Amino acid sequence: MPTLDVPQVSADLASTPHTRALCRALSDLAATHGALPGTHPDAPLTWTLPLPFGRHFAVHFPDAGTHPDAPALQLLQSTLPTIAGRVVDREWQGITDAAVDELTRAHDEDTALTRLQALVSAHVPATATCTRDAAHLDAGVHGDDHTLTLPIHARYRPLVALTLTGDLRGWTADDRARVTRLTRVAGALIEQIRAQTVVEHLLNFQRVSLHTPPSELYRALMDLAIQCVPGAQAGSILVYENDQYVFRAWHGYSDDEFEGVAFSAQQQQQWYGLSAQEWHDAQPRLLSAADVPVRGAGFIRDDAHKADTLPSVERIQVNLAVPILYEGEVYAMLNLDNHTRAQSFDADSVQAARLVATQAALIVHEVHARQHVRTLATTDALTGLGNRRAYDDALRRAHLHGARENVTLMVIDMAAFKQLNDLHGHAEGDDALRTVARTLLWSVRRNDQAFRWGGDEFAVILLGATESDADVVARRFARLLPAPLRAHIGIAQRGATATPAEWARLADTAMYTAKRQGLPITRASTLEHVTSGTPDRSDDLR
Repeated sequence: MPTLDVPQVSADLASTPHTRALCRALSDLAATHGALPGTHPDAPLTWTLPLPFGRHFAVHFPDAGTHPDAPALQLLQSTLPTIAGRVVDREWQGITDAAVDELTRAHDEDTALTRLQALVSAHVPATATCTRDAAHLDAGVHGDDHTLTLPIHARYRPLVALTLTGDLRGWTADDRARVTRLTRVAGALIEQIRAQTVVEHLLNFQRVSLHTPPSELYRALMDLAIQCVPGAQAGSILVYENDQYVFRAWHGYSDDEFEGVAFSAQQQQQWYGLSAQEWHDAQPRLLSAADVPVRGAGFIRDDAHKADTLPSVERIQVNLAVPILYEGEVYAMLNLDNHTRAQSFDADSVQAARLVATQAALIVHEVHARQHVRTLATTDALTGLGNRRAYDDALRRAHLHGARENVTLMVIDMAAFKQLNDLHGHAEGDDALRTVARTLLWSVRRNDQAFRWGGDEFAVILLGATESDADVVARRFARLLPAPLRAHIGIAQRGATATPAEWARLADTAMYTAKRQGLPITRASTLEHVTSGTPDRSDDLR
């Protein structure tokens, strides 16, 4: 009497968790009914079952012709393809669930890709590797009997490529489709990881920027852009200063190439290339390699205009530029470049660049706010010159600078200013001080620093100047000073002075000598010695 309950056996087989378990269950069942492994041409009954990725299960029943369960075994054979299909679907659903779990727990993209490689290699008879090589990304799905490359896509573009290496000759279209579906799931999860990484970078940048000196904020912002914008390999930030766009930070380029380089507003708008409305709306724009040399022609170095392009321009395959607004004007420009792949930037890249540009706008506001506070703290409210605090700081720096090259200090005391105040009142005295400040600014050189350090006393620090150079400036100031205003000026080169205070005493002594002798100008080098009783204006500089 037959002992094989086909419906029950079919249900049991269909409930196995994966194909390996199915094959073991079939082997055990077949063995109890006299089956032998493999096929035989003379066997009256053979079970053959194709499995994913070129694998097969096969047993034959040499005694099926006389076996009491032969009809049941034949009936079961007809259900095996359906049973195997259910088991394979369940198995790959489990693999997909495992991929979701593994990749979701990954803290970064590289970890996620490593886990994906291990997972695929464990369930597919091939070695899995991930690559970001542009040739694989742009080629789409391709392969042969020994390799198969599948791009792992985000919404708009391939992120990485998964390459399978092994004997793939037995693979069917369904096998390739299974792995392809897995890469789609991986692509969505990796994109999620990237989005989370961008958020983490932005939040971290916000925390760090609160304690970052203004001079370093642009470099930190550049690093943020490279981290957050998919496809960005290099880049730069230009800031509008003194009617020019000047490089303030860069990544992936040499300092020698970008130091001292600037662009006129017209050159920067030519580089941007879109309409004036889009420029003021801060619309991102993409520029291909073919257009880069044309748009990038012309720059300024050390105040000299150059007609050619910077060397790095030739390496750019695609550029993504975003204007950065401050108070309605384009205050800075964020440039992001890719040197290997023309299709590197997509809609996700543009959106990420917008986010970074928004942070950049906040940084610009922060820099301006800090500069405004510093300006208030270091600017004389009446004349607009640097105040005593600014003078003290500048004198320290200039004294250090003077160890390498000439630097000279000029101190100025206005003659008979108290009488002017007493005779005409403080309002006219204030006007006179403003006149002195304007005249001083007209008289000094471009890089000289002018200060009102208190009352009717002024000072100028002249970098790269000897006493003779400073004497020319002092005489120009004395000549331009309108009557009845007069000044006594002391000049002292930094020389071998040990401290800023000692240097300031030299200049002060020269000024008092000019005052006692009724001279407009006296140089410290013409004095035989420094009078020790001279009032010291620089106690806080010691």
